[in-house]
Amino acid sequence: MKEAQDKLQYLLEQYANGSASPSEENELFTLIDEAKNNDDIKSIMLNMMQAEEPAAFNKDQWEPVLKKILGEEGKIEAAPAAIYNLSERKRTWEWKRIAAAAAILVFVGAALFYSTFRENEKDTAVIKKEVGLPGADIAPPNSANAILTLANGQTIILDSAGNGTLARQGAVTIIKLADGQITYDPQAGASQGKGGEITYNTLTNPAGSRVVNLTLEDGTKVWLNSKSSLRYPTAFSGKERNVEITGEAYFEVSRISSSSAVSGEASMPFHVNVSGIEVEVLGTHFNINSYDEEGSVKTTLLEGSIKVNKNRETVLLKPGQQAQITLLRSANEPIRVSTPDLEEVMAWKNGQFTFHNTGLDAILRETARWYNVEVVYVDKINDHYTVNVPRNIPVSQLFKFIEMSGGVHFSIEGKKIMVKK
Repeated sequence: MKEAQDKLQYLLEQYANGSASPSEENELFTLIDEAKNNDDIKSIMLNMMQAEEPAAFNKDQWEPVLKKILGEEGKIEAAPAAIYNLSERKRTWEWKRIAAAAAILVFVGAALFYSTFRENEKDTAVIKKEVGLPGADIAPPNSANAILTLANGQTIILDSAGNGTLARQGAVTIIKLADGQITYDPQAGASQGKGGEITYNTLTNPAGSRVVNLTLEDGTKVWLNSKSSLRYPTAFSGKERNVEITGEAYFEVSRISSSSAVSGEASMPFHVNVSGIEVEVLGTHFNINSYDEEGSVKTTLLEGSIKVNKNRETVLLKPGQQAQITLLRSANEPIRVSTPDLEEVMAWKNGQFTFHNTGLDAILRETARWYNVEVVYVDKINDHYTVNVPRNIPVSQLFKFIEMSGGVHFSIEGKKIMVKK
């Protein structure tokens, strides 16, 4: 136990002074979450906080703030550890040994949590109730409501479909695995004949639906975000592979040879078509964001190489680069290449909301797609915010962390989010 205590103290100190690595941060938040049921961990955290300057952790000052963050008055409770990762907006909060507002919430939250149980010895467990604003709230998607449309027009709602074989399309069997993943298995049917008719399926993932994972017949893996769709052949043949998307998708493309390729010919190219733009790859990992409301198509390369083609212009991306094509301006506007924040780009696939100095409009557009809500601006707000929270929390918790940075307030009216100064 001594070793575990030393490890936690080390991780807390590293995080507080801003020296923790990503892996150390993950380990720390896991331990903090375990503190709900571990008196030794709570004791370590309390001892560390007692060593701080009293003014920095004034209970009377911070208790009302924490109550507002975590729930209703009089019910102090432990929030999921991962949602403590909150950074400030446009300014730095200066605290001794505290490098970010996230650390403030971790330490202050733990102090109040522990002191609450000391004051009320009858309570020996954390209140398990999910935190949220009193009254109305909107839960995150708890299922994948994606719809699979087969070549004959038949539709299958994936969430209500049982595991196992869903359908057969030509030489391919469509299977739903136990984890909800959809896979096209060419081994389950007869071999694909050359020159056979190409049939297409469409996977549509509506707003308010969890991310859905699909493995195509060639082994390519696709993650489809909410409010997105993918149209693709049930089996690939010929010299190239072609799919179409709307919304956002992440691809891990398998490298295969064309069934009709001549000796020495390159691997069978994979083409993604979106809004008149073509992305050409061989075998690589990349993300495409093409929501209409975003006004542009952003293609971000994680691994390998891809070509982005629009009209007569072609850009070859390197890993870590992003090609952005604005859809609402002149067709002659050149493709812009930049180096984006990859953590922010891939947050949706990794189960996070990650925004680094991001405009409120962009944050709420993503919020609207995930929770399937309408955003109504009572006041126009142009501020930027930095926040990193998991996507599996009620919308009220996301809003509380944004509100902590100041300048904005939210209220929930049915499926509408009201935004005010």
